[in-house]
Amino acid sequence: MLSLLTRKRVAWVGAIVLIVSALCAAAVLIPWSIGPCGEDDGMESHSPDGKYVAKVFVRSCGATTGWLTHVNLRSRWDYFNTKWTGGVFQGQVFSVDCWTNVNLVWKDNSHLEIQHDVCPRCDNGDDPAFVKQNSWRGIDISYRELPCNLPRR
Repeated sequence: MLSLLTRKRVAWVGAIVLIVSALCAAAVLIPWSIGPCGEDDGMESHSPDGKYVAKVFVRSCGATTGWLTHVNLRSRWDYFNTKWTGGVFQGQVFSVDCWTNVNLVWKDNSHLEIQHDVCPRCDNGDDPAFVKQNSWRGIDISYRELPCNLPRR
């Protein structure tokens, strides 16, 4: 049986470990939960062999900014990490400065086709996309614009 002094020491050490753990968790998690931007989840698509995940996000940073629709890629073993600003930037291969419909179609294990609407304010022929990568870690990426007659959000 432990003496009273030993039990008090164990209780103090336990309390200190609990407090330090809580402070570390707060230091790590709070910056990511108070960012000015938010990400809404959209479509998610896995490669045919299941090794990769493509996901659509719609970012909004408040009432005075517009939306940003973007597609990010990752390995199935990773996760999409939110930066302190509230946005997901890792593996971003496509983005367009509006809220638009996006479909993700895997042609095979190493070829992703991103199908997207043209934003209404860019229907004059200008390409509204400002990130449009052709490859990511050995995956070829192609793009196809969808007809503009679909209902918009």
